[in-house]
Amino acid sequence: MATTRIKAFPALGEEEFEGVWRAFWGRWVRWGGRMGDGGLEVRVEKKCGREHLSIIRSLSPGIRQSGDGEQQDWDQDEIPEDRDEEALLRAPPGGESGAYVQYDVLLSPTYHVPVLWFSIHGLSGTQCKGLEWVYENLVTPGMLDEVKGVGVLGGVGLGNHPLTDIPAYFVHPCNTADAMRDVCATGEVGVERYLAIWLGLVGGCVGVWVPRGVMEEGGE
Repeated sequence: MATTRIKAFPALGEEEFEGVWRAFWGRWVRWGGRMGDGGLEVRVEKKCGREHLSIIRSLSPGIRQSGDGEQQDWDQDEIPEDRDEEALLRAPPGGESGAYVQYDVLLSPTYHVPVLWFSIHGLSGTQCKGLEWVYENLVTPGMLDEVKGVGVLGGVGLGNHPLTDIPAYFVHPCNTADAMRDVCATGEVGVERYLAIWLGLVGGCVGVWVPRGVMEEGGE
């Protein structure tokens, strides 16, 4: 199958970025849509008149969600029979606990690479949601020093969400381009796989892992 290549990899234009996240959404829907016990779902949301890709991760009562940084290979029994796209859009976030992290995938107008913005919802007022909470509950332990020190993948910061203007966390994109070049030395990366590779790099440090099935869906 012919693949649309990124013209100036890893930099993305607005149209390329939309093609990239829509291609990932298509992979997700074809693969199965939602992971059961993994507590992760992907959806297309519209804020301020703009559609974008959003990832919802349910938080268990014990909270600690970060793992060992390995991509998880989910059992097919965890994938629901209902793969209808509209059903995926209707599904409420948060699972049984009601607490969840919402990750929004947006394009940096400065660095021209995707940026992962995220916010925490549904926790009680007694549970802190500052940077220390993020470090303790979302950041993979093996990546903690790097994230705190703005390492290869960039650090976690706090700023106003580009679409809502509400304070949210984000993984700084200053080193994203170099990290993508290191992983894809040839630069031969197409629209179909770009976001899956990017999430494997950036998402893993704050609690989002791409299942192997999504990485392999459709090939390239």
